[in-house]
Amino acid sequence: MRPPLPAAYDASAIAAHYYTAEGAAALRGRVASISVTVVRALVPGTPLHMSIEALGPSVIKFGQALANRPDLVGRAIADDLRLLQDSCTPFALADVQRIIREDLPPAAADEVLAALPERPAAAASLGQVYRLSLPSYASPVALKLLRPGARETIAMDSLLARAAAGWLQSLRWPPTASGARLLKPALVAAVDEFFSRLFEEMDYANERANLAKFGALYRPGQPAARALAATARRRRGEAGATVAAAAEIVLPQALPGHSGGRCLAMTWVEGEPLLPRGDATLPPSSLPLVRFGIDATLSQMLEEGVMHADPHGGNLLRAPSRTLSRPQRALRALLRRPPLPPRLAYLDFGLVSEVPLQVREIRARFALGCSRLPSDEPSSGAPLRVSPESEPSGGFRCSL
Repeated sequence: MRPPLPAAYDASAIAAHYYTAEGAAALRGRVASISVTVVRALVPGTPLHMSIEALGPSVIKFGQALANRPDLVGRAIADDLRLLQDSCTPFALADVQRIIREDLPPAAADEVLAALPERPAAAASLGQVYRLSLPSYASPVALKLLRPGARETIAMDSLLARAAAGWLQSLRWPPTASGARLLKPALVAAVDEFFSRLFEEMDYANERANLAKFGALYRPGQPAARALAATARRRRGEAGATVAAAAEIVLPQALPGHSGGRCLAMTWVEGEPLLPRGDATLPPSSLPLVRFGIDATLSQMLEEGVMHADPHGGNLLRAPSRTLSRPQRALRALLRRPPLPPRLAYLDFGLVSEVPLQVREIRARFALGCSRLPSDEPSSGAPLRVSPESEPSGGFRCSL
C-alpha cells in the first residue's frame, strides 16, 4: 500500500510516498512537464511571469521574491513578475465548489456557494481569494482556498530538488573520497528549510494560529501596537507639522465557522498595493508609511520575536485612514490637526517566524555597533537604544 503524503514536511515520508511504481510515474511526469515548460520559455516573446507560473508554486515563490528587486532584474521584469503575487491563473470554479463542499459544514458551504462570484479577487502560487458578502457577517469576507494539486506538486519538487542538492553537495576535487567539497553550503539543509516553509503555508490551521499570535501583539491597543504608536509620535516632528506619521497596523480576523483544512475565511481588508504596477519607485508621500513599515519589521524582528516572514507586495497594503465621525472631523479641523495617515495592512500569515531571544539580542547589539561606526554623513536620527524590560520574561525593547 502506498504511504500517504505527510501534512507537515518530512523528506523521508515524501520519499516513501513516491518510491513506488505509481509514485515513480508521477515523478517522471513532473520532470517531463518541467522540461517542456523550460523549452517553451525559450520561445521569443513569451512573458517571463507566464513561464515561471507554468513551472509551479515552488518556482513562483522565487519569482515573487525577484519582483521586489527591480535593482537586480530591472523595472520591466520586476513589474512583470509582480503579476505572480496576486494575478496567477485561477483554478476552475468547479474545483472551488468541490473544495467548499468537501471542506465546510453543509450549512456554511451552502451560504458560501450562494454568495460565490465567478472570478476570484486574487490568485497566487498556493491559492486564490474570493470577496464574499455573507448574511452571517456585517462586513465583507475573504475566503482563501488551497490550489488543487499544490501539495503533490511541491512534494515532488522537494524530492527532485533534494536529489539535485545532494548530488551537487557530493562533488569533490580531486574526485576521490578524500577530495575537498567544491560547494561548501549545506544545500540539502537549505532545500529542506525552503520546502518545510512551503508546507507550513499550506496548513491553514497553522495560519489561523499565526494570525492569532500576531494579532495579540499588533492589533490596536496591544503592547507592541502601543510601542509602535509611540515611535510614530516621535517621527511626527521629523515629518513636519502637516504630515501625520502612520501609526497603525490593520489585520484580518479569522472566521473559524467558515474555515477548514483547505478553506480559510477572514474579514476582508481594504487597501491598495504600496507600489502600483508600472512604477518602480515610491512617491515621497508614501515615505512615512514605508518608515512605519520598517519600524514594524524591526519591532517584530528585535523586540517581540514574532515576525511576518512573507512580506512581498501582495501581502502588504496601504489601508485607508480610520473613518471619523462628523464631529471628530470638525474638531480636528478646528485644532488644525494634520489629516489622519494611511494604515499598513498585513495579509497572509502562512509564514510567521519566531525569533529566539538570544538571536534578537545578538541582532540588536550588531545594529547598535553599526550605529556607532564613523560616518561621513550626518546622522538622520537617534541611535539604536537597547534597554532591559522589567518583565519577568527577560525581554528587551529597542528604538531607532
